[in-house]
Amino acid sequence: MIIPQGFLHDFTELLLTRYKNRINRDYAFALAEVLLSACCWNICFVNEFGKGQPNIWIQVILPSGDVKSKPLNEFIRPIMNTIENKINENSKEFKQQLVISQYTPEGIINLMNGEKKRKGDKNEDTPLHIGNLGLIMQDESSMFSRGVKSKDYMSGLLEINSMIYDGKIPERYTNTMGLSKVPYCYKACISATTPVIYTIMEEGDVIQGGWNRYDIITGLPISLDELHPHNPETFFRHRTQEQIDDEYDKHAIRLINVIQSKVSMIYLTDDAATMWCEYEYKQQIEKRKISEKDLRRGYKNRMAEKVLKRAVLYAISRHIDSIEHAKIGDVMVDDDEMRAAIANQAEYEQHWLTMLNQWKLSPKAGESTLTTDTAKRERLKTILKLKDYISRQRVIEETGWNDGSKHLKETIDSFIEEKKIQTISLDNSRTLIKQHETDTEWLEWQRVKPKVRGQAPLFYKWVGEE
Repeated sequence: MIIPQGFLHDFTELLLTRYKNRINRDYAFALAEVLLSACCWNICFVNEFGKGQPNIWIQVILPSGDVKSKPLNEFIRPIMNTIENKINENSKEFKQQLVISQYTPEGIINLMNGEKKRKGDKNEDTPLHIGNLGLIMQDESSMFSRGVKSKDYMSGLLEINSMIYDGKIPERYTNTMGLSKVPYCYKACISATTPVIYTIMEEGDVIQGGWNRYDIITGLPISLDELHPHNPETFFRHRTQEQIDDEYDKHAIRLINVIQSKVSMIYLTDDAATMWCEYEYKQQIEKRKISEKDLRRGYKNRMAEKVLKRAVLYAISRHIDSIEHAKIGDVMVDDDEMRAAIANQAEYEQHWLTMLNQWKLSPKAGESTLTTDTAKRERLKTILKLKDYISRQRVIEETGWNDGSKHLKETIDSFIEEKKIQTISLDNSRTLIKQHETDTEWLEWQRVKPKVRGQAPLFYKWVGEE
């Protein structure tokens, strides 16, 4: 990732330094993006389609123990809580709830409208809290996703999340809370989980449930050159709560300056605008080369919009220390920021495609009816290359596909047509397998050999490129 100047650079380096590069570098940068994004609700950009918001949504999928939760709980939440307390100091009408985690469809709309008491209670029209701004922060989000799948009262939440991202939630009436209207909402989102999420994900989540709005961070190996041992003299040094609070205040004050700035709109320089228009046109061409049933299409549709959001954030980051006194027109997206946004979005796209392939490779994932040809081929190719010869039974067990699966048939047929695999016929499979495989695989051959002549060949051999 290209890390822009200003707040994004400073906060990313803070996380990398604090955790001695034990944190995924792209994750550290994504946290900086989301934290800044969560405080830009008073800033927009405009084009022929209308106003846009620089809110960023990111889903992090990393193995347990890869420093996912610590920065959320030690930096993101405390800094947002510090901002919340400062904003609410002089507020008598309502208290702003800037960070929310778990919620129901009815609850989130009620909170965004200004939380009210239930109908029939005293002062039922008096708002207690309002949560239409700030950040959605979900640690162990697989628990939240599992609840959406299994609880009737959570039905429809995936679609509501999509509306929250877009900043437009229609009116809603319930017998309990009456009519709820959300005139305006702005939420950035950071959601972290382990690869267990792949066992819960469904295609509807990708097509309509918000996953095409998320950018993804997946696990990348940290270079050994970047790892350094902890300094025992400083690692165990006690920090007082006052010192910790001072650190939070330092970052919170910079972000409050963004919130209170008179810069309510960000414009692009001519070079940056030209660069984005060319990029958007290229994305439209690439999108039309993808089938409407391909899961990549929804994400591709939004890449140009995300580049624009990021470019605006990068401009704000560069002006973080002067934005308090700036006015509209002082902060503009230049060509360097647009170039960085385009490059970083390409990195995020690779993370998203990795997520898609890992999901399809997950042995517990439900069989798909809509997927990318690339994911199907890579999934089967990986399995076929496990051994010199591999039985059809083993392929079925490893993929989780049924013996009559159309995915299995279509992908095997395409590999055969391209002469990338050989099928071992019933007449010579016994000789070939006995010659090349170990005793263990020979026992496997005996276990799965057909009882009736004429069944599909039992064994495949990968002969394509490595």
